[in-house]
Amino acid sequence: MSQWQNVPSSWNQSTDPCDTLWDGIQCANGRVVNLTLPGMNIKGKLNDSIDLLTELTYLDLSSNMDLGGPLPASIGELKKLTNLALQGCSFNGTIPSEIGNLKNLTILALNSNNFIGSIPSSIGLLLNLDWLDLADNQLTGPLPISSATTPGLDNLTNTKHLIFDSNSFSGPIPDTIGFAQKLQTLDLSNNSFTPSTAPSWFSTLTSLNSPAMENTQLTGQIPGGLFALDQIKQVLLDSNQFNGTLDISSNLGKNLQNVSIRNNNITEANITSSYNGSISLVNNPLCQSAKYSNNLYCQSQQKHLPPYSTSLANSPEIFRPYYFIKRQDQLPGSGSSSSISKAAVAGIAVGGCIILIAIALLTVYGLKQRRKVREAAAIASPFASWGSSGKDNGTAPQLKGIRCFTFEELKKCSGYFSENNEIGEGGYGKVYKGYLTDGVAVAIK
Repeated sequence: MSQWQNVPSSWNQSTDPCDTLWDGIQCANGRVVNLTLPGMNIKGKLNDSIDLLTELTYLDLSSNMDLGGPLPASIGELKKLTNLALQGCSFNGTIPSEIGNLKNLTILALNSNNFIGSIPSSIGLLLNLDWLDLADNQLTGPLPISSATTPGLDNLTNTKHLIFDSNSFSGPIPDTIGFAQKLQTLDLSNNSFTPSTAPSWFSTLTSLNSPAMENTQLTGQIPGGLFALDQIKQVLLDSNQFNGTLDISSNLGKNLQNVSIRNNNITEANITSSYNGSISLVNNPLCQSAKYSNNLYCQSQQKHLPPYSTSLANSPEIFRPYYFIKRQDQLPGSGSSSSISKAAVAGIAVGGCIILIAIALLTVYGLKQRRKVREAAAIASPFASWGSSGKDNGTAPQLKGIRCFTFEELKKCSGYFSENNEIGEGGYGKVYKGYLTDGVAVAIK
């Protein structure tokens, strides 16, 4: 990290991040436990010395496009790590198998990098994993499945979010994904899987709320049971080879809001009038027939909104923590040595020692309080930095944990800006309701 460029200016004020307040770093008992620098324009590589941060529990270097190079195998030495967020960087090479040593991981986000090769089977050892995102890389090969001697993704029975879209995975879509009964979000879109009918778990994962299987070479008829799942909110199946009749006629999940099956081979549709959510069947054969051509779900709902931006001016001051300042206590003055008795000299000496001890204790206490105040301030601050120099220079602050969405993602969330999802209109255009891939409801403007 010493070779990184564009680090916060506070990093240059001392050599110990736990002694002075370094932006983006939190310490406990003199050890770094949290390194959070998302979107800070950091340039450089993550080298092998990362394994020195053995107490690290949270590592977020996301959205630093010029931070890259191979992900070092020494990352596997951070045994206490619970969150590893490296999305939106430029890491390349293969994902090291040592990542399977991070048994405490709950979030692993390596999406939007340049990783190549296959998914290491050792990821199947991360049994506490809640979120696994490997999307938008150059990964290849089949999804790893466990055997008698090696682990696989089917071991991740507690995982709730699997996001693998926009890679080049091949081979069959594993039936053993159905073992992950807690799965809520699944996105296997835009890969090169072997053509097959809809997997059997389509209708059996009762916690599933947002399946996305666009451009995954799926064929045959869509199981009607998919739309009946209790938690289902959004179904995205564009650009496949589904055919026959689309049946959304009975036992619909009460939370279903958005269905997109564009660019398939659907010839008939049986859709109950009680369904009030959005649906798009554009570029299916049924939309060419007079029976359906004028139906709303055969009409393109895509609209282009004007760009929207916000500007922060007159940025507020950031208050730094208070510091303990030692006062220098003075010893009482003395007269001539001949006029002071031995008892008085002894008393002064004892009193002086007591004062010095008291000052030392107060100093230690003050330093401890100073460290606690700094760590509390770092945790409480919503900013990783204020401006490129760490000071208020009139630029927008860098928020911790902020997430950006592409226009394609916003189209999917809103059902391609369906008129059925319009909820209002303001000075910058219309407002649409939508659902993220994890089922969270959002307003899109």
